[in-house]
Amino acid sequence: MYSPYSPPAGPPHYPSAPPSYVAHEAFVPLGWRTLLASLGVASVALGSFALDAVSLAFGSELKSDDPALGPALVVAAAGLGLLVAHLLAAVTFSIWVHRAAKNLRGLGRRGLRFTPGWCVGWFFVPFANLVKPLQAVQEVWRASGPEARDDYWATAPTSPLFALWWATWLIGNGLANASARIDDVATSGMVGAAGSILTAVAAVAIILIMHRIAVRQEASARCS
Repeated sequence: MYSPYSPPAGPPHYPSAPPSYVAHEAFVPLGWRTLLASLGVASVALGSFALDAVSLAFGSELKSDDPALGPALVVAAAGLGLLVAHLLAAVTFSIWVHRAAKNLRGLGRRGLRFTPGWCVGWFFVPFANLVKPLQAVQEVWRASGPEARDDYWATAPTSPLFALWWATWLIGNGLANASARIDDVATSGMVGAAGSILTAVAAVAIILIMHRIAVRQEASARCS
């Protein structure tokens, strides 16, 4: 029974850790994460060019009735190197975007649509990964700026780099997959080279985006 003469109740007691709704996410500079993600993305572009080069150099020999073992091993090694580069880029970029999204909570941003987990997860959901990852990274950009306050960031402009990144990334991957299905060595090499050029452009664009988001978040942290 309530009594007006009873002492005021103290703060709520949590047996272990406080629930998530009272937890505060700390801001952590993206520093080394940006560097590693940039190296991972760049390794994909370099690996694509390397595979194109050895495929053009030894492709005709591999199409012969009695292919030599040496060229086959060289092409296989280049393909394995590109696979490792893709895995490295996936891991390092996932670490970067997860931390960047968590930093938005540390900066006090509200009304965010994408959780840190889904900023990573949408890259691996078929069909949705054609749109959702772009939207997630755009949200990170918008909410990272020092001018972002309350819900203003949701309508803030992004950068033309996003359109360049996403278009070249999608088309470049499409051309790379198409080149692997073309029997003619010369045609396959030209299509693959075009895909590699677009992949390199996409790599430069996303590296610039990552570095600018890191700068924007550090500026926001200094202003808060």
